[in-house]
Amino acid sequence: MVDVLVNWVFTLFFLPLTILFLVNKYGADLIADTEVKLFLEFIFVGMLPLLMVKVRGEPWDRYGFTTINWKNSVLYGLMASVPFLVPRVFAYFFDHYRGWSWSLEPFKLLYYIPVYGPLEAFFIVFSIYKIDKVFSDSRLFSRGLLMSSVLFGLIHYVNYIFHPGMFMALRNYVLVNMVPAFMTGVLFKKTRSIIAPCVFWTIINFA
Repeated sequence: MVDVLVNWVFTLFFLPLTILFLVNKYGADLIADTEVKLFLEFIFVGMLPLLMVKVRGEPWDRYGFTTINWKNSVLYGLMASVPFLVPRVFAYFFDHYRGWSWSLEPFKLLYYIPVYGPLEAFFIVFSIYKIDKVFSDSRLFSRGLLMSSVLFGLIHYVNYIFHPGMFMALRNYVLVNMVPAFMTGVLFKKTRSIIAPCVFWTIINFA
């Protein structure tokens, strides 16, 4: 339980405090810089779970780091991403949609993809595994899956604090944050592999 609390307190409490400090000290333009966002993402989302697993000497295969059935895992990840891509394809042709990452230089993608793709997916998987272990919950739709989806959405709550439309803010909170996190967890629990969540999360994050 300690790992879960430390992980989420570190992200939900210290990330907003760090952002507020940087804004007050250096202005909002600093936070808008994509490389600063990347650095904050790595520190507050991906770094701590990796350190916990390493320091505790846990087997990595607990979190799906295995090549067993890797082909099926890739296929599951690709198939799960389709429903999320269809509206974006429609928006591309009829509403001039452009993904946030499309303007990145090819070289930058080399270090953006690991952080916003596999590392975020691992953060979700780590949380699900730890919470399920606390409650001894092995169900597909477990407490770890549900709680992690909601908590992951809370990481992005600052995006909607000043949103003028409450309905749209709630819709974005659910559809853009909670549902993808939920699907990432389902893929992990279904395949017991980190590959499917990583494929899925990377595609929907960069499409």
